[in-house]
Amino acid sequence: MRARAHRDAADGHARDRVDRRANAPERPHVVVVGEGDPDDARLEPLRGHRISRCAAGELSRLLPDADVLFVWSFATPELRSHWSSAEKLSWIHTATAGIDNVLFPGLAASSVTLTSSRGVFDVPIAEYVIGLIIALAKDFPATLAAQRERRWEHRETDRVGGRHLVLVGAGPIAQAVARTARCLGMSVEAVARSARPHDPVLGPVHAAAELGAVLERADDVVIAAPLTEGPRGLVGRDALLHLRAGTHLVNVGRGAVLDHEALLEALDDGRVTGAALDVFETEPLPERSALWDDRRVVVSPHTGGGGRRGADAAPPPVPREPLRGVVGESLS
Repeated sequence: MRARAHRDAADGHARDRVDRRANAPERPHVVVVGEGDPDDARLEPLRGHRISRCAAGELSRLLPDADVLFVWSFATPELRSHWSSAEKLSWIHTATAGIDNVLFPGLAASSVTLTSSRGVFDVPIAEYVIGLIIALAKDFPATLAAQRERRWEHRETDRVGGRHLVLVGAGPIAQAVARTARCLGMSVEAVARSARPHDPVLGPVHAAAELGAVLERADDVVIAAPLTEGPRGLVGRDALLHLRAGTHLVNVGRGAVLDHEALLEALDDGRVTGAALDVFETEPLPERSALWDDRRVVVSPHTGGGGRRGADAAPPPVPREPLRGVVGESLS
């Protein structure tokens, strides 16, 4: 009798566990879009959730059952083309500071929450930009080329202190670049959609309509604007004609903000004597691009925001607390 009582009790506990599981809310299905990273350690805060991974070109297979998308890739064309099947989707987070890689009219008009990683990459990108400014001023590309050729060639290079930096963009990345540049003795001003004469970090911020006049004062130009802050080709032929000879240019914003054909013209006539590009309108940069072989240009594969300790700067969401980086309706 005692054994039977124990069995009955055990059966009762088992039924209770089954009932609790049946009544418990279903864990959200999180779909991670992208190849390679993020590794399992970065997904540790999501333990217990249903997690699926797919490459950007395979999203259509998982989108109908996705509650949350974590977009790790730089481009997700299938999100737009299969948007009608995203019936369960409630939240998209992109592992980029900008949102133009995921934003389209259908998403903007929907009730899906969109968050970005704005603020996570500011310092790593600023470090990358300052490294490029120093490399161009000290002519590291020519030094490395001479080393490869075993050629000893002494020459003069520029100082960084005293150079004037013009930032195209006035967001957190531009602000981080400005803080670091001032530590090297550079003067700074910026151009953005709207003017702010006395920005506490950037100093004078001019409206985009004044871009040409501001570029006339530049020794270095750093583009740190996403496409949501300016039209394609904002830094184009008309703007670059205002540069004085010997200017250096760095782009860590979006490739489409800069007209590459106009840049090559400016390099040929000496208005630009060195450029460093970390972003391109088409990524990967096609092998046929003339930029690959131009010794005046440093080409890097969108690595400016990378950092081995970068994940530590992106704390996970806290239950029942507001999400960080929510994209405002003004961008729709």
